[in-house]
Amino acid sequence: MKESWFPGHMMKAYHRLKELIRGVDVVIEIRDSRAPVSTGNEGLETLCQNKKLLLLLNKEDLAEPLYTEKWINYFNSRGRKTFAVNSRAKTGIKPVMAYLQTVLEQKKIDLAVKGRKDAKIRVMVAGIPNAGKSAFINAVSKKGQVKVGKKAGLTRGEQWINISEGMELLDTPGILPFSRKEDSYWKLAITGSLNREKLEPLNVLEKFYSVFHNDSLWYGATDLYSFIKKKGSDYSFFIKGGEIDLERSAGRFLQDLGEGKVKERLTLEFPE
Repeated sequence: MKESWFPGHMMKAYHRLKELIRGVDVVIEIRDSRAPVSTGNEGLETLCQNKKLLLLLNKEDLAEPLYTEKWINYFNSRGRKTFAVNSRAKTGIKPVMAYLQTVLEQKKIDLAVKGRKDAKIRVMVAGIPNAGKSAFINAVSKKGQVKVGKKAGLTRGEQWINISEGMELLDTPGILPFSRKEDSYWKLAITGSLNREKLEPLNVLEKFYSVFHNDSLWYGATDLYSFIKKKGSDYSFFIKGGEIDLERSAGRFLQDLGEGKVKERLTLEFPE
């Protein structure tokens, strides 16, 4: 692995996150529906013990619906209010906003008892890089105010955004889990939560293929390298002598997986 698992700017962001959480009412954690465990951050639950913690399984259009539904039931049964959303297409957003509205209405009631009428809630959106935090905020805001990109770690600053009367959202930088788990690393590479420029695509795909070699994704190829050669030919990634550039082809296919440019829906983790 060529990159530092937990870069210095993420450590600074983590400490800042601890400070900001004190002043919010709700924390929304965004995870990738394709890997709902690996794209989570265990440290976030520890920080949010006294806050309402809402879980959104984003990019649900890229995952297998049956397993996404099972994950929702799994997390709900463990006390985590969970929704599946596709932030870019703005599907699944209404139930989330309805839930936040109930939190706001309850706060109005609580403050009214104290003679106050200035109720508002502050909602923090958190998660690992490229999970879709900024895309979610753009989906619920009246103006697309947050920059969204395909490269992990795009958001570096803090932005409070008014999304409705009495409701503010904060976009935060993506923070990876403290520990690197080998079983999670290749999944994060596939979902795009790691900087692809610093990855070794063939190594990532070798691990992926070893677990999912029977998947229809490979179109009946007898081995990974036969598949990569076919994709390289499709991409026209040739080198001197007419050979396929395997590394470049693997990198492009890894990018296609992350961005959902394959026909098959992909779920990498299962509740059972």
